[in-house]
Amino acid sequence: MEVKANEIIAVRKKLSEDSLVADQALQHHKWVAEWINSLAKDSDSILEIGCGNCKLRNYLKARYVGIDPIKHGELSDEEYFRVGQGEAVPYPAESFDLILIKDAINYFSDIAPVLREASRVLNNNGSLLLTESVGKKFHPATQVIKNLLKKYVGVGRNIWDSTYLNWHSVYFLIRSAKRFGFDSEFKYVKEESRYYLVLKKTSKRQSEI
Repeated sequence: MEVKANEIIAVRKKLSEDSLVADQALQHHKWVAEWINSLAKDSDSILEIGCGNCKLRNYLKARYVGIDPIKHGELSDEEYFRVGQGEAVPYPAESFDLILIKDAINYFSDIAPVLREASRVLNNNGSLLLTESVGKKFHPATQVIKNLLKKYVGVGRNIWDSTYLNWHSVYFLIRSAKRFGFDSEFKYVKEESRYYLVLKKTSKRQSEI
């Protein structure tokens, strides 16, 4: 379970010093929180994988915990935070109603262990929520091409791409999730430059990866 910890810390530090980026990040947190709050009940429990400094917690009505492979200085192993990775979630089976991966799916070289763990720790009919900031000229088909160019040619890379282990397209995520027994619901909001993908856990798994 490789993690580019040094690269992630360096990028986070650089971006934290940019007030414009900080304002944009806050707005994106609010958009994502609105989406989650439209799906969740107050009594629901939510796990954020790749939670960073757990800022999203402040905007959610569901009971929140987060895991991240990097322990932030301002966080301790409190009730709502643990050091951990999506490939080996440090919680028992059927612990959560919702799991969120926000702007972090590309930190995983292989998505299969993450989907397997999500299925394990989600309650029956729970949902895995994936969302990424992708810009205002997004389409799932062109994303495949752009990701290949970034991965193998280096064209169009941005500051975050140095932290990635892979480039997972929406099409790939939906296909992979289906094999683990998840139904998918996808939408893209141009005004927010962000896609939202709900993967609903079902009782039947088509196959094992």
